[in-house]
Amino acid sequence: VSVSKDYDTVICAPSAKWLTSKGYLANVSYVSSDSVDFSGIKVKLRKEFDEIDALNRVRISVQAGDLVKAWGKYAKGRNAIIYAINVGHGEQIRSELSAAGVASELITGKTGKKHRRNSILSFESGRIRALINCEVFTEGTDVKNVGAIIMLRPTMSRGLYKQMIGRGMRPDIDCVVIDH
Repeated sequence: VSVSKDYDTVICAPSAKWLTSKGYLANVSYVSSDSVDFSGIKVKLRKEFDEIDALNRVRISVQAGDLVKAWGKYAKGRNAIIYAINVGHGEQIRSELSAAGVASELITGKTGKKHRRNSILSFESGRIRALINCEVFTEGTDVKNVGAIIMLRPTMSRGLYKQMIGRGMRPDIDCVVIDH
């Protein structure tokens, strides 16, 4: 659909590929797992996976330790933002990381601004290695020192998926996306 007949000026934004080539965005490498089969998962009216059904599928397919093993194999030594399905899933991830000796913080919509800011500062300085979040760091979040994005939250939204990956595209450090 052409909008040029309705507007005097049409502004085309540069692509992520162009922005990366000019150094405005970080290079991103991508590792994907095919261990989770999403066929048959219930879909909500909003055209998004049903949270409980998706959580059950992820728990069955991504067994305890897979997260830590994949992180160590593909993004060793990098700080990670980890996307959880819901708060309970985030707590499970935090427990798993704690058992592996990885310092992390869980950030949710109910996390106070001061706690959230202190967690981000601890992450950026390297005092904690992972920020686990539930529907918080999706857009408009600027966190430094993100060397890995770990996707444990499935989505049907291409735009949301790009926003989540975008949290690791600051030009200060290249990023590895590990998509479970």
